[in-house]
Amino acid sequence: MRTSTACFQCRTAKRKCTRDQRNGPCKQCHQRQVSCSKAIVRQHSQQINVLNLPSPAEAVVEAVRHPYSTEVLDLVDLYFDYIHDKPHILFHEPTLKTSVRNGSVSRTVLLSLIAISARFSDNPAVRALGPAYAQGSKACFKADLENVCIENTQAAIVIANICLAEGDSRAESLYYALAIRIAQMLDLASGNEDDDGITREVKRRVWWTCFIVDIWSSGGGSLARQLQVGEHQPRLPLEEIAFLELRPGERDLNDTAWKTGIWSHMVRMIELYKEIQDLLRYLVATTQWDEDFIENTVHGLAVRLLAFEERLGPELTFSAENVARHARRGTGRLFTGFHLGYQYYCMVLFYQYLDKSRPSTRNGAAYADRCKLHARRFCDILRTARQCPKAEALHNINAHITIVSSSVLLHNYMFGDASELADTQARLESNLEFMVKLRRYWPSVELVA
Repeated sequence: MRTSTACFQCRTAKRKCTRDQRNGPCKQCHQRQVSCSKAIVRQHSQQINVLNLPSPAEAVVEAVRHPYSTEVLDLVDLYFDYIHDKPHILFHEPTLKTSVRNGSVSRTVLLSLIAISARFSDNPAVRALGPAYAQGSKACFKADLENVCIENTQAAIVIANICLAEGDSRAESLYYALAIRIAQMLDLASGNEDDDGITREVKRRVWWTCFIVDIWSSGGGSLARQLQVGEHQPRLPLEEIAFLELRPGERDLNDTAWKTGIWSHMVRMIELYKEIQDLLRYLVATTQWDEDFIENTVHGLAVRLLAFEERLGPELTFSAENVARHARRGTGRLFTGFHLGYQYYCMVLFYQYLDKSRPSTRNGAAYADRCKLHARRFCDILRTARQCPKAEALHNINAHITIVSSSVLLHNYMFGDASELADTQARLESNLEFMVKLRRYWPSVELVA
């Protein structure tokens, strides 16, 4: 049988594969700004010599070679089970797994995936390799930093999450900034008419991930956002199962065939959070509050949040039945995370009204009650999800929002009605149990607890 001279990307897309230079990517991959398997295979052997890793980590990273071990393949599976589609949407699962099996996957991407997923392994020896994989992924990324490609955008976002897990917020913000800038240079929002449906949808999902992390990261570090108002935006993410079922070489779905999913709702919800974040920045930066402005802004956002929830429809509203249904179809953790996020955004909008020394306002008492309501609902979602396999939201960002929920519950425990004490205490204990479980996987939980 004749050995194929075409790269994996061109074979998959059924297009001609031509190369200008012996050691570089083919013309087609270079034009589309994606990694080429013919170039990647050579880079794997070259990169390890320039990483300058500590000896133990170097040996661990050196061992990650194609054909990849069962342990590496299992860690990729764990990534898609626990991380993918939760804090970010970066890959088409079948395509990524195929690239791992045939060795065409970006080495930086692979090391970042197994670094962040190693913590979920049942094998202590595999879990112990996580830090070495993380060092390797960072070193590979730095060695290839000037390569402007979507794989480096994806890797930077995963590495940023690793930095978040390590409690290194400055490095987290830096990697997010690099990811966003690369995405802008690639103009992922515009896409390429010659790309197949999977490639175009992956580019959209990576861009929307950049949009989301730009809001979260800039807010946490009090930094300016990189993606400006009015910047061109791609179509919203395709419904999750429809995206999973796309096949290589198929054309992109037209707008008529496009279906809304959880992530498309997530983006709309984040757009509301962006405005909530702007209000919070105003409250922090301003010494003399304009109470009329604050009241009107909160009222407008409260109405829109409620309308957003009411538009979700029966299949996306939170219930134990829907948790179980989404768990069966593989979107349980995403469904839980989506609803935890909604409760969090509502809590932070109304949080200021818990302050009893705050000047009295027309709706202040009602907003304080709304804040407490969403804190209770947050706790209910956590408890329901923990009782359903494949639905528990175990990403470390949930540690922060659980702390916010607990602070509201604690306020109610100290200043609320005596009849609510037992229920509030039970909810606080439930939140604490969740935090203890998160701490098993994420070192940064110690910093927020």
